[in-house]
Amino acid sequence: MTQQLLRPSTVQFWGWRFGRSSLGDRFLVASSGGSLVAGIGVRWPGFAPAAVWTPYFAVRDADVTAARIQERGGTLAVGPVALGQGS
Repeated sequence: MTQQLLRPSTVQFWGWRFGRSSLGDRFLVASSGGSLVAGIGVRWPGFAPAAVWTPYFAVRDADVTAARIQERGGTLAVGPVALGQGS
């Protein structure tokens, strides 16, 4: 699935650029206007998340933001998780 996102027709449809990341061939990042907007990966063996589409949110402090989400009744499936610098 992730390799199909590199096709010119997919780039034209979404208007985003897709590229490889430091997480290997099974995970791509999407950018729009030079900013990262999403991460897209294949399902990993033994791990069945509800979705493999990962939106990116820019916040000052991920831990504080996660706590505020939970304080207000929201839930976090995973995270925050440190993955290092994206590319």
